Amino acid sequence: MKREHKTKAWIGAAIVALIVAFIWGNSLLPQTQSRQESDFVLRILQSIFRLDIDRETASHLVRKAAHFTEYALLGVSAAALFLSRRRGVQSAVNAMSLCLAVAVLDESIQLLSQRGSQVQDVLLDFSGAAAGLLIFLALSGLFRIFRRRKAASPR
Repeated sequence: MKREHKTKAWIGAAIVALIVAFIWGNSLLPQTQSRQESDFVLRILQSIFRLDIDRETASHLVRKAAHFTEYALLGVSAAALFLSRRRGVQSAVNAMSLCLAVAVLDESIQLLSQRGSQVQDVLLDFSGAAAGLLIFLALSGLFRIFRRRKAASPR
């Protein structure tokens, strides 16, 4: 493996590790602090979009959207880590397996920190990761098309 590839792999692994640390760090927060953070985001969203929805439902939706978004970012970064060097089904399976393991451990952490743990949350997290993988595949496909067109165009 060339030095440049090793450096990119280390950077990719570090980004994945930072996202996982962020996700698990949020899961370690007590429920009251987690709810305060969700309510803060909710107040911002309500001021921007003038949402007319009851507070409990809106807070629940904000928390679920945050989970989906965190795991979408994890899916993109895991896909970049595993698929940037070698394309193939096995690399995609490895990326998604990592995301699933992170989601299962995330819910286990929430159990340990006296917060609710639900199978539905693992499914939501995994769906976010799958969306991230699809986003990565779509963007990398577009970049490949643009590179080919640029290389084929006369100078």
